[in-house]
Amino acid sequence: MPAVFLVRILTWFASSLAFHIFASLGIGLVTFSVISEATNAFITSFQSAVNSLPADVLNLIGLAGMDQYFSTVMGAVTMVAYLKATGIAVGKSSS
Repeated sequence: MPAVFLVRILTWFASSLAFHIFASLGIGLVTFSVISEATNAFITSFQSAVNSLPADVLNLIGLAGMDQYFSTVMGAVTMVAYLKATGIAVGKSSS
């Protein structure tokens, strides 16, 4: 009798754990694709706005290292958005 009870508990735990793992993976992939598309749209609009600037201004932007700054900031924004979205989707509250 105790063996049957133990098997039922282990089966429930394994199915519950597997469900949570697959649900987290699915949520993570969907979240990443949505955030990636939004980031790519923003980058494309930003590039078109920057490319309309005069050549001298673009040279100064390049000398100042704004391309590296923009890459770093966009990477951080993407990472924070991904972590917050997966935390909300999984059920954790972020304060």
